[in-house]
Amino acid sequence: TVWEAKKLCPQIILVPSDMDKYFAITQELIKIVSDYSPTVEVFSIDEMFADITDTQNLFAGGSLAMALEMKQRVKQQLGDWLKCSVGISHTKLLAKLASEMHKPDGLTFLTPEDYLDKTARVAVEEVCGIGYSRTHYLHGRGAYTLGQARQLLDLPPEVYDLVWLRLNNELITVNDLDPAKSVSRTFTTFSVLRTQDSVLRLVRNLVEEACAKLREMNMAGRTIALSMDNLPAGRQGFWSRQTLKIPTCDGKLVFELLVKEYLKNPVSPVRQVGVWISNLIFNVQYPMFNK
Repeated sequence: TVWEAKKLCPQIILVPSDMDKYFAITQELIKIVSDYSPTVEVFSIDEMFADITDTQNLFAGGSLAMALEMKQRVKQQLGDWLKCSVGISHTKLLAKLASEMHKPDGLTFLTPEDYLDKTARVAVEEVCGIGYSRTHYLHGRGAYTLGQARQLLDLPPEVYDLVWLRLNNELITVNDLDPAKSVSRTFTTFSVLRTQDSVLRLVRNLVEEACAKLREMNMAGRTIALSMDNLPAGRQGFWSRQTLKIPTCDGKLVFELLVKEYLKNPVSPVRQVGVWISNLIFNVQYPMFNK
């Protein structure tokens, strides 16, 4: 956390995140990976899966040639400073684990014949799906590596499958996702906002970001909400929610409605602000006139 970092390193210089830049880089990375397979699942802001079962046959060097070319393109198009680790295997779980094994610029194969041997010394917490509680459980039974965990006979089924790396989930592509149910934007400031103007400027920015995301998804929402927090001890934070008759993705309209509610009970100081738009539908063109 920030306070722990300051305690360990008082001279630390904190800088705000640049999410627009991060997402722009992510979009470029998605474009590169999509050139090698039509089936791509974006797993996080810097991680994705690609099903190359069929497309690897289009490359003379197969999956190895694809991976090497992909890594080279990342360097050429995004910069030498951006490293790229690739894992290749026959399941998602194994491919992800392989990509973690030789960072920051690795290329690792795990085959059906060798994956158990190659992963025997991997720490149990390195497996996607083995979180804090499962790690604590395995450590409590003396298993710190996958090889040690595989010696245990009576593991719960969900832990057993992860230890033996037997999960094989399908890739989730954009077309497979359910429509979004809400869009939200929250922000915690570096310093406390003590004036109404500074609070409303932040609200306006968050509203515009949320509405821009709605328009990008071709959606609109009927329920809008605003929250504010980090007030002095003993005082309640601000919370307001209202449902409109007609869905909207108009930032100006949403902002004006939220401001009207805020001014009924203006609170300060404020450090954290959140905006939510829910009750979503796909956008449609409404008539200009009643008839």
